[in-house]
Amino acid sequence: MNFLRDENIERTNYYRYLGFLSDTHFRHASEIIHLPFFEIPKVQARVDDDFYVQIPENIRLGKSLEYYFAHAVQSSGRYEILLRNQQVLTPEKTTLGELDFILRDKETGEYLHVELAGKIYLFDHALHDAEMGKWVGPDKRDSLVKKLDKLQRRQFPLLRHFLSMEQGKVFLKEKNIPATARIEQKLCLKVRAYLPPHMHNDDFRYLSDENIQGVYFRMDDFIARQSKKAQYFLPGKKDWMVDPHYGERWFSFDEILPQVEYAILHKRSPLVWVKEGQNYKRFFVVWW
Repeated sequence: MNFLRDENIERTNYYRYLGFLSDTHFRHASEIIHLPFFEIPKVQARVDDDFYVQIPENIRLGKSLEYYFAHAVQSSGRYEILLRNQQVLTPEKTTLGELDFILRDKETGEYLHVELAGKIYLFDHALHDAEMGKWVGPDKRDSLVKKLDKLQRRQFPLLRHFLSMEQGKVFLKEKNIPATARIEQKLCLKVRAYLPPHMHNDDFRYLSDENIQGVYFRMDDFIARQSKKAQYFLPGKKDWMVDPHYGERWFSFDEILPQVEYAILHKRSPLVWVKEGQNYKRFFVVWW
């Protein structure tokens, strides 16, 4: 269900794009994987931009982020996109993986290979790991440590494979890039983090205040903390980055509870928007 009453896809994508542009960069990733960080340029989003109708509605969240990223870097005027979503194949046509972006910085003349990711992690203090090992996905199907390891061991080494193969040589020739040119690799990782209700932003070494988006509850806590005065909404996954104050559809606690229970029954942890007066919050209810 769309959070807008008129289900206008242009406005929906505009609010999603605003959420994408918000400063949730996980800059400390550079210290961990030892690669420079790429920050998305600060650009002005316009609600009347034709770009919002160009985004297919049936694509998954990760692909949507690539559309937003491409639009942002092009709108900045600083970068030219030379390559996007390039599958890397072996001579036997087996897929090794996909390169996200290769850009040219018009100001410096540098070539950049940028891997993009936008993730949501919850801090599970019950895990017997150091701080970095406690960040898990809402459904515990992934973790921050696994994501960084995959980027370091699989994603970034793809560039070397690509440039050594015929498809890479063709790319360099078509873009007039010297074979000896250096392509610097950078990571653009956006992280939205949710905490147990008893923890605070300053309890963490690696995350900034901008990364912390809210808290999470287990089902019994969610029920215990409900307010008869509040209104609720469960946004779809592609709307998890939208600011809840843009929401136009709201439900009472009694109306939203069956939706939350259904998600929990199927081992899905829903994000919940809450509106009480002019105050808006968001939190997860976890099944684990």
